[in-house]
Amino acid sequence: MTRPTSALTTKYYVSLERVSLGLSLTRIILGFLLIAIPRTLMKFINVKDTQTAASIITSRAAGIRDVAMGIGTIAAKSSSEKKLWLRLGALCDATDAAAAMSRDPGLRFWFRALVPYIAFITALMELVLSLLITDSSTDEDPFI
Repeated sequence: MTRPTSALTTKYYVSLERVSLGLSLTRIILGFLLIAIPRTLMKFINVKDTQTAASIITSRAAGIRDVAMGIGTIAAKSSSEKKLWLRLGALCDATDAAAAMSRDPGLRFWFRALVPYIAFITALMELVLSLLITDSSTDEDPFI
């Protein structure tokens, strides 16, 4: 007689480390794009003041923040450090979502609709990841 398999008894699961690494690499790539080509990205989303120094500095500052957050999450040595970086990333993404919802109505509709949703979902994922990561001192597999 064979036992029915369920998601709890199988060994196929998504590694929390891989999800965290994917989020961090995405954050780093987006950050480098914001630093390198801020005007192009602002034109893509239809920002009206792409030539002002304030908008370029703001875009590059957000890019620097994203690169630092991504590198910090990847470089975290312990699970408590990784939890801290993930929670800080969730806070940044939640504030980005709030800022994107309050933006100029002249922005493209997909930007006003999609970016807050993506930022909120990313913040939620980072928060859940920070709660699921266990202490690195335990040798138990939480998925068995």
